[in-house]
Amino acid sequence: MATVHVRHDSEIRYLRRQTPYGNWLDGAFSQNAHSHPSQRDPITSPPQGQGKSNWIEEKARGSRHILDVAPFSLWDDKAHDYVDPTHDNIRWILQAYNATAVEFIAPFLLIATDTPSLPEHHGQTSLTIGSTPVIFTSPEALAQGFHSGKPRPNANHYVDRLMEDPLKGNYQAIPWTQPSAEDAEKVWGVLKDICTVHALNFVWPDLIIELAEGQRIYKTESLPPRLGGWIVSYHHGGPFWKSSIPMARRRELTAASSQKDDTTNYLRIGDGIIGPGVRVEGAIIASSAGVRIRDRTRVRITLADRSFEDCANVYHPDGDAGDSIATIQERYPDHDWALAKLHPSVNFSNSRVFECPQITKLLAGHEVSKHEWFVCDGMTTGKIAMTFQGKRWVGGKTSKDVIVDLSSLEPASVYFGLAPTGGAPDLRAGICGAPIVHEKTGGIAGFFQFMDEGGWCFAPQLDKLIEDG
Repeated sequence: MATVHVRHDSEIRYLRRQTPYGNWLDGAFSQNAHSHPSQRDPITSPPQGQGKSNWIEEKARGSRHILDVAPFSLWDDKAHDYVDPTHDNIRWILQAYNATAVEFIAPFLLIATDTPSLPEHHGQTSLTIGSTPVIFTSPEALAQGFHSGKPRPNANHYVDRLMEDPLKGNYQAIPWTQPSAEDAEKVWGVLKDICTVHALNFVWPDLIIELAEGQRIYKTESLPPRLGGWIVSYHHGGPFWKSSIPMARRRELTAASSQKDDTTNYLRIGDGIIGPGVRVEGAIIASSAGVRIRDRTRVRITLADRSFEDCANVYHPDGDAGDSIATIQERYPDHDWALAKLHPSVNFSNSRVFECPQITKLLAGHEVSKHEWFVCDGMTTGKIAMTFQGKRWVGGKTSKDVIVDLSSLEPASVYFGLAPTGGAPDLRAGICGAPIVHEKTGGIAGFFQFMDEGGWCFAPQLDKLIEDG
């Protein structure tokens, strides 16, 4: 069985236990071993289920988590679409989870309950119910307005609901299937003549168009309501992916005590080998290390460029009491990637990734959508789950920048993260740079870049890095 490496820092390891609504798979279903020799860890090594897969079934849609014991599925493989839960399905959820409310807005089930874990699951929560991603919340948070959907766009008065789809007969989207580059170009071909676009967000069934700030004035009911079958909404003025969530939900998702980074210096304990997800620091900002990559004889580790904007030296775990481990050689600022050359004395192995499978390869953009669920382990959060939800093309770093030529842009993958990160900017910032890994294949879909308070996040796809060798 493969070795699973868990964090030395006790507060990171206990974070999910302190947050019952995000306490999923802390290692109980995998063989235990630390990244460095130490005593057996009782919270990650119960004897039951050792070595099992985290998934009963894993696919592009309709995956079923190992803790999903629902006697039904809300995903229809033949129709390639979700189906509404029946009265019997709802009754089962209410009884099994002692729930006060159940909402279904595909692809998410929202369950309000004080007991998100079934008795036989020992405090852990499932990632799916009925092969559908599930979000557990408290009845109090739901009553105070918590919702599981995307942020709400602010300019839908621009929509002319009587206008016919300009792409009717030319392109028709398939439910829960992302547009190809050619399909996205067809959408862009319509938009470039009628509006100034900052970003396109394809998250089925919605296409959210972020209009660039200060570029032009739009008349009410002047823009199309559908494009290629996508339901179009518009956002104008300020960033779209900057939502807020009720404070009650924040308390559910953050640690009971003051959260701290994993500041362990893994170079100075055990065998002194470090790997993805360890704490790294530049001049002032700390984040998580990425992975070791090779182009023939050129070896680099990946980092979050934003954390090293004014610094080329990389320290672990910090620049005060830590060690200098690498020097940045190349940067991809539009992708938030920095590539650093390791110092000869530093041992860095991709096999030391925390609570994730052995890393095998970089996934091209078209490969990412073949998988529904990914995991990511950063130095502030430990392991979190991320479900792939769509694609985003963006014209620049600010909402004033515009898309000039779609063919020159690589899309970002849009995810929804189920994790103890809501309402805690320091947690979300600290995981930046960590690899997003598919559990079954070990393929890397990207490097963590952004998460809003509701859990929506995105990361540039890796085609550019792959093309560069």
